[in-house]
Parts: sequence; C-alpha cells; structure tokens
Amino acid sequence: MNGKIFGIIGISILMSACGNQVQTPDPRFMPGNITNETSTNNSNLPGYMQCSQTINIRNSGGDLSKEYRACGVQGSMGSIRIYPVIQNSEPVCVFPSQGGTPIVYGNQYIAQCGSLTSAGTVLNFQGFNLNSIYVVPQSRASQFSQCLYYQNPSACANQSGFTYAFGQI
Repeated sequence: MNGKIFGIIGISILMSACGNQVQTPDPRFMPGNITNETSTNNSNLPGYMQCSQTINIRNSGGDLSKEYRACGVQGSMGSIRIYPVIQNSEPVCVFPSQGGTPIVYGNQYIAQCGSLTSAGTVLNFQGFNLNSIYVVPQSRASQFSQCLYYQNPSACANQSGFTYAFGQI
C-alpha cells in the first residue's frame, strides 16, 4: 500500500515539474525571423490555392482562432508557409518537428516567433527536415519548451493553462 502511495506522489511531482525549469528556444530562431513572403509565383492565386485547402494545424483545446493552414514551400527544404485561420494579432512561436518529435539543435528546441499575416507567412528552418509543427502563443514559448522536454506537451500545457496547435504539413 505504501509503495502505491509513493508511486502516485512521484508521478505527481514529475507532472508538476513541467513549468519549474526554464529552457528557452534557441535565440537564433526567435523574434524577427518570421517574414512575409512576397511571392512572384502564383501571386494572382488566392491563399487557399497556394497552400492546404483545409485546416491542418489544429488547436488542442478546439479554439478556431488558434488554428492554421500550413504547407511546405516547394524546392526549399525546411521552409513552410503558414496562414492563420482567423487573423489574430497575438505573436506565436512555431516549433518544427519530424513525426511529432520536436527538432533540437545545440540542446535547444528550434522555434521561430512573430506575428502571422492572413496573406501567408513563410518560415525558414534552414534546411531541417520537418513534416509537422507545434504553434503556441509567444508568451508561452519557454513553458512549452519545458513541456516538450518532458515529452508530454498535452498534459503539461493543459496543467499550465494554455493550448497549442499541432499538425502535419
């Protein structure tokens, strides 16, 4: 019986440790790296014809204002184009991943932060091979890095009182 109690206490301690340590994203990929694309190719096409026609980056809490359409930029490994479903002025951070596993460089999670535009925003993750992304409010980027570190972003983000978006590109 005492073993079970100690086990439950141990699990509780591990889950509550989610926000106790601060591990910030690599500063090379922080604010200022998101740029709006001024494409000469297909510039006459509306955004929905240049990228995914359906929402493919879904919010963990079902908040439509925090969902996105995203796709790879043809001929540019590691570059994606992302459209917010609803224009929101809140800056976000985008964490690239391969199969749901966040990409790490120099012992830090890679992320790019800034505001997205309804015209589409291109992010370049400098040749990293990615096929999915996490999107979180910029104000929660450090906390979300910790959630990724503990390999349970859903429970950790929920416990910390915020949601994130995730999906395949």
